[in-house]
Amino acid sequence: MAQIAKIPYILITTAGLHVAFTAPAPLSPKFKQSESATSNKATLSWIIGKLGVLKVLLWLAAIIEIAAIASQQTPESSFARIAVSKGLGRGADAAYRLTPFSTIGMALVGGGALLRIICYRALTAFHTFEISIVDGHKLITTGPYSVVRHPSYTGLIALYFGMNLWFLSPRSLPDGMGALDTLVGKIVLGLFITAFWKAFLGILERLPEEDALLRGTFGKEWEEWARKVPYSLIPGIY
Repeated sequence: MAQIAKIPYILITTAGLHVAFTAPAPLSPKFKQSESATSNKATLSWIIGKLGVLKVLLWLAAIIEIAAIASQQTPESSFARIAVSKGLGRGADAAYRLTPFSTIGMALVGGGALLRIICYRALTAFHTFEISIVDGHKLITTGPYSVVRHPSYTGLIALYFGMNLWFLSPRSLPDGMGALDTLVGKIVLGLFITAFWKAFLGILERLPEEDALLRGTFGKEWEEWARKVPYSLIPGIY
């Protein structure tokens, strides 16, 4: 029963990641900022370009984990034997249970997704996944943008850390499959962590470029907003 309790968490986490990684609407920017070339931002841009594939993989992982949990409820069934033969379980108590780490991960993903949805609604058609200005662009200074200047990135960073806790903590899907015990699994883990940190640093490198573009576009209006809202991501800290 403890494993069944994880199923709603799986669905909430996957849905949160799906929503947060989906652009509000297809846009044709009037002007796209030419970003300075760094490996961190290149990694971030590569990930943005592969979000469609990433969302499919996230739902596939959710289906696999739910199937593994279902198989462990009837360990003598043919379905359970097939699941074990495919590497989805190493015993009834092997994995797929809620832990403090997975619960915190889900909370970070859910909170980050909710914050990004609020930002989507605040910016409407002005929210893009690229540093750009669109036709009729206005400087939005209300809602979450009255607290920090880049709240959508705050939500994205929360999602990133939540994903790490959800997928890499004990009793997660990779742990239950034994993937983290194999050489290939360890290589994939290393690549995942490297991409995560480079994308995280890419976000931090994007902030001053976005500020510069908005300042150049809106001038004194942006400067007044920046005086009132001096922090980029976390009030009182950064």
